[in-house]
Amino acid sequence: MTGGPTPTPTLLRTRWHRPEPQVPLWNQIQWVPRPEPDPSILANVVMLVPFGMMLPLLQRKASSPGRVTLWSALLSLSVEITQALLYVAASYGRQIDANDLVANTLGGMIGYGILRLACRFLAVVGILSAYALPGSALAPADARDAASPSPATTFNGQGAQ
Repeated sequence: MTGGPTPTPTLLRTRWHRPEPQVPLWNQIQWVPRPEPDPSILANVVMLVPFGMMLPLLQRKASSPGRVTLWSALLSLSVEITQALLYVAASYGRQIDANDLVANTLGGMIGYGILRLACRFLAVVGILSAYALPGSALAPADARDAASPSPATTFNGQGAQ
């Protein structure tokens, strides 16, 4: 060996400086929903459909359309805030967009609507009731009563037998 510097393999090199965002965060946020077609709108709608379907199955207090809409909007807002934090911290390139917030919330509402339509069939209600968590809207009455002292109403308003 000679006394010169030893080259470090490329895989072990890391950059310890924080990358600076190319555009200020304020300019990265799209505050007003724009009516132009965007290919990511369908993906944003589909992203929260399962959430809108599962929320009433997990929590009885979230079985109204207004509460599912509120929780979907809050989840979507948290995704957008996370994107803003990633943009500031790691120069992550996603734009914070009001269209995403609206589309995600719409997806949660569509998921809730699909669940409401599915609960019109007694066979579906029977299957969901069999696997429902004790505090959910479709839980059998004895499991709901054991989970909370308040009187329970069923998700579809008809009774789940």
